[in-house]
Amino acid sequence: MRWHTCWSRRTTPVFYHDHGSIHAKLENASRAFVRAINRQDVEGLAALMAPEHRFVDSLGNAVEGQEKMRAGWAAYFRMVPDYSIAVEECFGNGPVVVMLGMVQGTYTHPSDEDLSPHPKEQRSLAGGPESPGTPAGVKGQ
Repeated sequence: MRWHTCWSRRTTPVFYHDHGSIHAKLENASRAFVRAINRQDVEGLAALMAPEHRFVDSLGNAVEGQEKMRAGWAAYFRMVPDYSIAVEECFGNGPVVVMLGMVQGTYTHPSDEDLSPHPKEQRSLAGGPESPGTPAGVKGQ
């Protein structure tokens, strides 16, 4: 962090903070999160989080706590094992950093056995004839 000193008429130093350096530190921390995400590095992500870390998704759902986030990222990387973020632009103002870009990943769904409450029961996820959501007269593919 860079600090600047100004002198008043009383020759008492008055300190003010260079907000550009705060932004640089916050941008560096944000980029460290992106690098850890792109490596699917759950432990690296957890190391960047405070114990009271709070994550809010695009739907407004919040998850609080480093340990809950560690478990959440581990589960997400199992579901989307090649998830990655490409930051194209980064803006900051005071304590806020906004990163714009693209995300990508391949969704890997669990087997039907994992979805079914009764492992021997077969279910169609594509709206097959045995699916309760299929309209009468419509056959699944």
